[in-house]
Amino acid sequence: DVLEVKEGMPVVLECTSQGARPAAELIWRYGKVATSGFDIQEDVSRMADGRTWKTTSRFQFVPLEDQEVICSAHSDPFPDPKDSRALQLKQVYRPRVQVEVLPTQAREGQDVTLTCSATASPGDVTYKWFINDNEIEEQTEPVLTLERVGREHNLAEVRCKVENSVGTGEAATTLAVAFQPKITSQPKSVVAREGEEVSLECRAEASPQPQ
Repeated sequence: DVLEVKEGMPVVLECTSQGARPAAELIWRYGKVATSGFDIQEDVSRMADGRTWKTTSRFQFVPLEDQEVICSAHSDPFPDPKDSRALQLKQVYRPRVQVEVLPTQAREGQDVTLTCSATASPGDVTYKWFINDNEIEEQTEPVLTLERVGREHNLAEVRCKVENSVGTGEAATTLAVAFQPKITSQPKSVVAREGEEVSLECRAEASPQPQ
């Protein structure tokens, strides 16, 4: 009595009442559904005995939440409805993922902790972590700690990939690591004639941008 439905996919249910005289009217009771793709079609036909009627209702819709669906039959002489057994619809969907990093800007040599939050149905999920598309081996927990980050981690992309039986979801963040300036290109001595223009160059790297 539980039907798993992929998020966003249409569901088609059928309800039948037979042996009624006069023909029964069928009514659906349900939860929140999308307006697009919504359709109810009813078919009434005489049974083989020629005296009673069969009513079939076909209900097509896209559920927007977990819900209970019931089909109810009644007629003018018998206004008290007869309800079907309740059918539970359970939405299943691939993980929705968010990644949080603390501290948001680390200093070189600090530890950085990343937390991967996922909501999914079913909730049985697996985790994988990547730095610049390179998988971090044996890291299968929702929390990842990078010890003593260095300047090589600055602007690196860290991605968390979460998978369940429906599919995969992922989210990424970019690390910000502050480090002190380092001269990468020293100025070179220049010999020039008096009055000539001289060009000297010095390069440095740092985070934030050095001056």
